[in-house]
Amino acid sequence: MLKRAALVTVACLCVTCHRKVAPPDTELVPKDVSAEVAAVDAPAASPPVVEKVWDGEALLPEELRDTAPFGNDIKRATCGKRTDCSVMREKAAGKDALGNALSVVILRLGDLDGMSTREYWTIVRRDRVIIARARIATEYVTASYSAETTLTVKPNALTTWHDWWPTSNWQSYPWRTYQLWPPRMIAFSDRPHHRGGAAATGDDKLDFKEGTGDGSYVCDSRSASFLPIPASTLDSGLDPAKGLGTCAVRVDGKKGHGFMLAGVADRRSGELLVAKLGALYVEVHDDRWTKDDAIEIHVGRPAGFMQCFDPLVPSVMHVVTMDARVATPGDAEALKVERIRDEGGVRVFRIDNLPSSGITVVQRDDDGDGSPPRRIGTSPLDLSPELGDVSYTRAACAKTQEGPALVPFFE
Repeated sequence: MLKRAALVTVACLCVTCHRKVAPPDTELVPKDVSAEVAAVDAPAASPPVVEKVWDGEALLPEELRDTAPFGNDIKRATCGKRTDCSVMREKAAGKDALGNALSVVILRLGDLDGMSTREYWTIVRRDRVIIARARIATEYVTASYSAETTLTVKPNALTTWHDWWPTSNWQSYPWRTYQLWPPRMIAFSDRPHHRGGAAATGDDKLDFKEGTGDGSYVCDSRSASFLPIPASTLDSGLDPAKGLGTCAVRVDGKKGHGFMLAGVADRRSGELLVAKLGALYVEVHDDRWTKDDAIEIHVGRPAGFMQCFDPLVPSVMHVVTMDARVATPGDAEALKVERIRDEGGVRVFRIDNLPSSGITVVQRDDDGDGSPPRRIGTSPLDLSPELGDVSYTRAACAKTQEGPALVPFFE
């Protein structure tokens, strides 16, 4: 099972920033949303249905162990026995797919040195009775911020973000969007930049429903784009050999799906799914296997904005054949590669001994007809000596009713 503890969104710190700050939130009395929730409540005909495969309840600490309907009280359902916990707001959030009424509860868990810990929970109701709950995210924000300064609630969706880091020139503004029920991470983005000296900015986006993304960086003298590789914690109950689902990005060369390095985009001919779940997992799809089909793993300096001031270094290319043999040049440390699935037009590889960043994955698709192989990659290698980077989503790849998916993770 996943570890339990509090997830605190981690980002680079800043000395100064010019962000609009909301007025202090002095009202800590929960807003009464019973009328709003009742307005979206569904008839009693359908039985309550909750997530059966991924069990977020099992991940909660002892002081939150309880069972529905939790006395039908939102403070008991979200604060449990924690004495430093208060309810700031409850906001109606539409319905789930079964017509159950959803709301987001915003908690305050104490202040320290002008900063406040906030937790966001999903509450699921049927006929105004709580039937399920889920802890979605935790943030560490300025204590004077109102309950809603760093979040947006929409029907069955919650977006949270950080907008202020007080003590460093390096700044980062990560956004995370969750489906409220069943709990899923559905999108991630980050816009880091450096406020001192040379201009250095970046932008990463990932959409896990579509398997799409794009990343970029800008330095004084150079810039480039790449497809970020999502990094997540792997739930012990999930077998990546059976598929990566929505935990991965899809690399087929079309817009938002990587880059064509040679040939033309044709998903029917071949594509990759790529995710870093501790090890790097690469799911290769091909309509025709040949002896020259391969994966290229390029390792070197990341294309991220924090490397703008570092010297360029040559990258190393490891070539992995479809029977899991590895060719590594020179004195570079060899990769550890295991083929964990070989089934029809799908082969899945687990690749270890990789750094945590600075990785580009390329599919070399040779159809054996004498034409040059198609090459599809997570970064445009011919345009920049720097390689694509990894985006740490602060989520877990877990087994769910819809297959592998990213779920909220408290590390």
